[in-house]
Amino acid sequence: QLYDLNEKAATLFARGKYAEAEQVAQQILRLDPKNSEAQSWQRKTQAALETEKDAPAWGALTKLQEVEARALVGELVKGRPGQRAHAEKVLPSFGLPVRELLQPLVTSQDPDLAAAAQRILEHPALDKHNPRVRIVLERGSLELTLFEDAAPNTVANFVELCEKGFYKGLAFH
Repeated sequence: QLYDLNEKAATLFARGKYAEAEQVAQQILRLDPKNSEAQSWQRKTQAALETEKDAPAWGALTKLQEVEARALVGELVKGRPGQRAHAEKVLPSFGLPVRELLQPLVTSQDPDLAAAAQRILEHPALDKHNPRVRIVLERGSLELTLFEDAAPNTVANFVELCEKGFYKGLAFH
């Protein structure tokens, strides 16, 4: 039963139904107060609900990317140092849309949170939009973000081959 409830919380969260996901997390915690997954879902949903109030224009991101960015901001706000480090590393890859979520955190009473938000806002990757490619498969498609700052030559080569149509019809396995 707990497994099914955790799956339900994950599905609701991924669909942007944060309040419902939080209710499921609370239901799990009533059954098992020390359930770490439910505690995580509760933190993520609360953070997503808080940031949803002042949501920026997410046009450049897919719904799933928006949900992931909100969850990372939640990790930044409520997380332990390891979670903050992870959020600090990944958030710049989302580019400009996260700027509006992070700006209020710079004035936080928590000096560690304020410093982390400031470091992310100063990250050079935040102001540029990393290239994205879509791979269309028989059962759906995948959208990938390419991190130029991590692998500039590989990204440039991959983008060039995509533009030339090299991968059209190519079997991936």
